[in-house]
Amino acid sequence: MKTTKKIIGVLSIALLFSCGSSENPKNPDNSNENMKANANIVSIDTIRAVGNTMSEMSFNIKEINVKEGSLVKITLVNDGMDKSMIHNIVFIEQESADKVAFECQMAGEENDFVVKNKVLAYSPLAYPGETVSFKFRAPKKGNYRYFCTYPGHSEKMQGWLYVE
Repeated sequence: MKTTKKIIGVLSIALLFSCGSSENPKNPDNSNENMKANANIVSIDTIRAVGNTMSEMSFNIKEINVKEGSLVKITLVNDGMDKSMIHNIVFIEQESADKVAFECQMAGEENDFVVKNKVLAYSPLAYPGETVSFKFRAPKKGNYRYFCTYPGHSEKMQGWLYVE
């Protein structure tokens, strides 16, 4: 009798688990559930600012790919040793990088060379040998620019953020 009850119990549990929910095939890929799931994805990129002269300086990564709404964590490592190799990383929409870079440079070092209402996201300044990190939510699908806004650096230190 006890064996029969155990078998019935095991079969009941197996039946319960086998009746689990299945995904609705009519649910499109861009549904609210999938967008919420994408918002929890974390993209972590380490970008190195390399070089010790104006002609050598650059970012070691020129392209970053992320999902729309994902949490993006960027770590900026300043490998430079020369005192003039101070860097940040600023993300903007596809407007004129030259214009935004100029306005950010005018904001001065006390503002990390950033005009906050002109950018999507930005890092603090990383002095030679320092590492800084920051997080931001990936914007809507599209292509975005990033660059260093320390005076004279934006033309050499730049890349693209591609949001899918």
